[in-house]
Amino acid sequence: MKRSWIGGWRGSLLAAAISVLCALPGLIALPTVDRNEAVFAQGTAQMLDEHNPTDIRFQERVRPGSMPGAHWLQAASVTVVSEAEARAIWAYRLPSLLGVVVLVVATVRGGGRLFGPRAGFVSGLVLATSALGATLSDLATADALFAGAAAVMLAAFGYLYAAHREGVRLRRRDKVIFWAALIAAVMLKGPLILGLAGLAGIALVVMDRQIKWLNQLGLTWGLIALGAVAGPWLMAVTVSTDGQFWQGAPSLVRGGLGLQTAILPLLLFPAGLLLPFAAGHAWREQASPGVRLAIAWLAPAWIALEMLPGLQLHGASSLYIAVVWLGCAGLLSGRAGPAVRLTAAAVSLICAGVVATAAFQLAWRFGDGNDWPAAGLAMVLAAGAGLAGARAAWRPDRVAAQILTLAAGGLTTALLLGAVLPGAQALWPTRNLLRGLEIAGLDPRGGLARGPVASSGYEEPSLVFNLGSDTQLGDAAVAVAALADNRPAIVAEDQKAAALQLLAARGRTADVVYHFQGYDPAEATSVSLYILKSAP
Repeated sequence: MKRSWIGGWRGSLLAAAISVLCALPGLIALPTVDRNEAVFAQGTAQMLDEHNPTDIRFQERVRPGSMPGAHWLQAASVTVVSEAEARAIWAYRLPSLLGVVVLVVATVRGGGRLFGPRAGFVSGLVLATSALGATLSDLATADALFAGAAAVMLAAFGYLYAAHREGVRLRRRDKVIFWAALIAAVMLKGPLILGLAGLAGIALVVMDRQIKWLNQLGLTWGLIALGAVAGPWLMAVTVSTDGQFWQGAPSLVRGGLGLQTAILPLLLFPAGLLLPFAAGHAWREQASPGVRLAIAWLAPAWIALEMLPGLQLHGASSLYIAVVWLGCAGLLSGRAGPAVRLTAAAVSLICAGVVATAAFQLAWRFGDGNDWPAAGLAMVLAAGAGLAGARAAWRPDRVAAQILTLAAGGLTTALLLGAVLPGAQALWPTRNLLRGLEIAGLDPRGGLARGPVASSGYEEPSLVFNLGSDTQLGDAAVAVAALADNRPAIVAEDQKAAALQLLAARGRTADVVYHFQGYDPAEATSVSLYILKSAP
């Protein structure tokens, strides 16, 4: 690669543009995803509906511990390009796309300072074309924005740490960027970033056996600024929710029993091959500033993550920056031995096989037959990415193999999220129910029927987001009350008999106007759902 292509801001902008191209198909085509995205977007929609930027709720329920930063950005996005009533999920996803762009740019800039321009640029391309980058962009949550803020903070911290190791005076600009990014991360996802930064700082103190330089980071004025920004909102939300904001706050991040480590190479696809290179480079070059910083950021936080219960897809997204820095530096160094290169090639082929199998399963088990061309092409591209990745791993000097790996992998992910997954009709109960309401002329959003819709036995947040905050969720009695009021009702198979029996007791009957049989991924179970209309 020519240095003129990757040096300075040119390389950052090129990597950012590629990340946008890889993410756009899924951002536009994916229906609202249960449950995190739907709950998060509904919180923003209610904020807009009620003109209340402080109180974040899902219907009447307060969302404990939910910080406002991402909701505010989503509200701004929806106001500019859409409207709250439209419930256009792509408008809620635009801030996530921005977060990934920031993540990629910060990865290129920080990696260039710590590991060299080429390693920094390739690191940004890896995140831009990876499954991690695309899925972060395509979900309207705080994860992408948090990862972007964490990347900026880590890049600034890297500049400061490298300057300290080189005996150069620490620049005020880098300190300001560090604290601004940290404060932004707190407003996006709470105190998680403080824990990550604290663990990294402690690890560096232990490895370097020095602590004085940390005092040069501006801890006093930085913490004062943090309190000045976060404090007023925390006081306001405490008052507006009567203290419920602090009650039963969810875990900040979840992992457990090696699951995050297991999905690491898949989320890095097509660059899962970097993992052996990352481990080898960290071992060989542990005394260098960049490697030492990456280890301090990654190792203690990852261990803590794996010790917590549960699993969250993007729980470790902010830690992937260090992984790709180490991996790209190891790959491009040309110093990896045969064992590392062979292992990396095997990882590339295995990941490609898993992705190709996933494309086949989506079309075979959940598709309606129309998505087989997209699924077949995704399988071919995944295989090509795996083979090219194996070649790049065995011969790290082959730039063409590296480019082909990233290109094929990025296209595979874009095709999976933009065509194959949206085309798996059986995986989207809410989308099918919305279509059924429209076909039957019962969609209250079009003014053709009275609302709100009631749902018994199916309570996914995507239904509330799409049909409106007043959507009624509950047992058979809720559905019966709606039908008695000549409103449509959605009833699950296990609630249908009870609902019809209660309705008959009122001297009324109902007709089934739509039936959907498929799979609810959020519950990991098959579902059979009916739309009922009160009979004349």
